[in-house]
Amino acid sequence: MKYFCVLVMFSVLFSCQPTENHHSHGKKEKHLENTNKVVLNNGKKWIADSTTTLGINNLTQITKMNDSSLNMKDTLEAEFKLIFKRCTMKGPGHDQLHNYLLPLNKKIQNLNQPPSEQELNDLQQYLVQYYNYFE
Repeated sequence: MKYFCVLVMFSVLFSCQPTENHHSHGKKEKHLENTNKVVLNNGKKWIADSTTTLGINNLTQITKMNDSSLNMKDTLEAEFKLIFKRCTMKGPGHDQLHNYLLPLNKKIQNLNQPPSEQELNDLQQYLVQYYNYFE
């Protein structure tokens, strides 16, 4: 299971590569070594693309589902991958989005199956922080 999680993490992180329907970073980034914190844009929120905000909203809704047949961790991982796949952001706002998303990915990867109430609360609190930095 540990190897599967590592494989999924690498797949998610490296799926953010330029493709015909995807954005380009323009330079190589060291996703796995990113330790940067999210910061505001000179005191203002960054403008996020609508698909990213929709993905964060979807993740939030998934964490609130009370469905025992739902494999919540897998569902969260799939939605997280869609955020990367659909992202059209560029520039410093895009970099800040990655600063936000990489810790989120770690939180999702570290969830138990099924997640504990505390894990879900922690994840929900982190998801709410998105709106402190992005609009």
